Amino acid sequence: MIMRKFIYGLFLCSFLLPQLSVHASTVVDVRGKSLVINKPVNRIVAIPIPVASMVVAIDEGGNRLKGVHPSASQSIKDGILGKIHPGLRTIRDDIVQGTGFSANVESLLEMDADLGFQWSEPAKLLVQIEAAGLRVVGLRNNPPDQSSNAKNIQIIG
Repeated sequence: MIMRKFIYGLFLCSFLLPQLSVHASTVVDVRGKSLVINKPVNRIVAIPIPVASMVVAIDEGGNRLKGVHPSASQSIKDGILGKIHPGLRTIRDDIVQGTGFSANVESLLEMDADLGFQWSEPAKLLVQIEAAGLRVVGLRNNPPDQSSNAKNIQIIG
């Protein structure tokens, strides 16, 4: 049942990433902040762990995925995604400080990311990225339940 919901969610999400590579669109995140995407998104960073595999699935290989959380990186290396897409095994995973979700802004700037995905709570997680001039979409992580997942899918898709 959980796998079915996950696959359904990926199906729903499959609309954002293709739009981001083709034409201008607006994404409204959980804070209600509108982010206008007016150029192709070629370099994506995914700080929330589950977003990395979503990008890979939607992007049919994750060629635009340039940085992921270390836990997501380890899952890719140990799991099926690393076997199917060996290039993902070398993706950068130094985008957070320590094991939490605070961004390593220096790494994000080095990657020249076009767009990032990050948890919206606590708010400082997004503020530090935006203060560096990077474009970031805030996703809901609290409470960690089905309604939060549905909201994130709605934003992404």
